[in-house]
Amino acid sequence: MFSKFFGKTPKSYEQQRAALASANVKERLSLASNTKTNKEILYYLAEKDPSPKVRKAVAENEAMPVQVSSILAGDSDSDVRLALAGRLVDLLPDVSQDQQSQLYAFVVQALGTLALDEVLKIRVALSSTLKDHAHTPPKIAGQLARDVEQQVSEPILRFCSALSNADLLDILKSHPASWVIEAIASRDSVSEELSEAVVETRDSYGGSALIGNEGALLSDNLLHRIVEIARTLPESPLSEMPAIFATGDDDRNMVCCRILSQHTRCPETVYAARHNDVHHNQVRLRLFRDLDRIRAVAGAYSLISIFTKHMRNHRCVNM
Repeated sequence: MFSKFFGKTPKSYEQQRAALASANVKERLSLASNTKTNKEILYYLAEKDPSPKVRKAVAENEAMPVQVSSILAGDSDSDVRLALAGRLVDLLPDVSQDQQSQLYAFVVQALGTLALDEVLKIRVALSSTLKDHAHTPPKIAGQLARDVEQQVSEPILRFCSALSNADLLDILKSHPASWVIEAIASRDSVSEELSEAVVETRDSYGGSALIGNEGALLSDNLLHRIVEIARTLPESPLSEMPAIFATGDDDRNMVCCRILSQHTRCPETVYAARHNDVHHNQVRLRLFRDLDRIRAVAGAYSLISIFTKHMRNHRCVNM
């Protein structure tokens, strides 16, 4: 009746109130989806309307009052909560301009509820959109990063810049699964402290990812530590070697060359490595031609990556 005389949504507040009491779902749905509907009416529909379609329409409405987001985050219908998640993410650029405001607090509170939602698809949707979002709240990033489901936490662990170093260190201290360590080690930027924590887990996949990561900060002392740990692992070829690295030598060239000299059959490579000559033009080519053979036996922590990283840092060759 109201749409017949006034269009999809009644114009005046009184007419909207009248439509609110209508038994016709289409009338209420029209109210819920219209951006010009009074916010008080939208709030009432989100909180009281028996139809999930109506409540979902409110969640998707650009005019949705942010104050109602905490109510919708606890809605009994998962599609309503999923719609709300998308709407809240869209609001982040605007509300993040004043992180002390009540609007920002409402959004973060609702996102925090959704980040713990029992329905996996909602948490996955949040993780997918927030992993590289410029305004991801650090609190929400921390929640998602600790999710037990890999498809939720891994994108955040690997890509989200809002995840703090403190959160990452705390996660590593909790004896996480190997894929967690590998994801952290593969981040675009890994601090020295975080690199040390990854190595101390003694996880081979995480260690390999770290050494091969150009964005990871590895001190000379940490490189020595990697070699020491690798020698204690049964799957490492270094475990059967004499303690050739226990010399206290801080020269990275010597460490890399000694690794090479133990893992190649090429006489020229052995000679060059034992004499720490990684800068001679003819030797460089031989070293990199022999990488496949060395890589095949390098074992735990992919120790050849130490040499590769070192060569890249010194711009000896183009990899």
